[in-house]
Amino acid sequence: MPVPPAPRTILRRCSMYYLEIDRFADMRSPVHAWDPRIKIPALLIMAFTIALLKDIRLAAMGLAFSIGLVAISRIPISFVLRRLRWVFIFLAPFVLIMPLTVPGKDIWQFSFLSVSYEGLSLVTVIFLKAVAIVLLVFPMFGTAPFHTSMKALQHLRFPTRFVQIILFTYRHIFIFFGEICRMNNAAKARGFEAKTRWHSFRTLGNFIGVLLVRSFERTERLYNAMISRGYRGELITLSTFRMTPRDSVKGAMVMAISVLLLVGDRFL
Repeated sequence: MPVPPAPRTILRRCSMYYLEIDRFADMRSPVHAWDPRIKIPALLIMAFTIALLKDIRLAAMGLAFSIGLVAISRIPISFVLRRLRWVFIFLAPFVLIMPLTVPGKDIWQFSFLSVSYEGLSLVTVIFLKAVAIVLLVFPMFGTAPFHTSMKALQHLRFPTRFVQIILFTYRHIFIFFGEICRMNNAAKARGFEAKTRWHSFRTLGNFIGVLLVRSFERTERLYNAMISRGYRGELITLSTFRMTPRDSVKGAMVMAISVLLLVGDRFL
């Protein structure tokens, strides 16, 4: 079942365009040429390894590895940074609160506020690890078409239903928000303005209701179309995989780095 590309023309007008992680999947790089059946599990293991690190120096090394891998994949830095800003927004409360609330040796104090060394160290480790793990997602799923990555997960014996739920959810996010854009444009064309008044709330309620009804109807049409084309619960794509010794070497290098980070974290 070939998966059609996301509707980019509509999404360029939407705030959800940043979700298109495989936008640069057709580029050429050593990461793009890496067999996803080895790339995905190797980078997943690296992500779990980084999540287990406790030493700030090793967390910084994990971040450096992630940055290097993104650079090798040749994914534009502007594309990465635009999506990382949401991670920074999510981490901002932790960065502001934890140094003030974690007990320990004070390194700065003003009135009733004090910044502890332990709190600052802890939030730094959390920040480095979070950014490193998110950066790994770009070479993991951004260097191959998304349906190819899902096909690789199926080859790795991930549950078929789980893989297909992820694939359909990802693709339908674009359809869902494309529908929101069209309905929003239609409402504006009719003179609607979102204000704090009863008419606006009633209109938004009707907007959400119509959106849910359209989503349900689209789901039924999609299911009937899939059944009429012979869908029997299996993910069928035109993607083919060919493993080379280089793929195994890349996977072994990532595994070796993961082991070194874990061993170093244990003895530091």
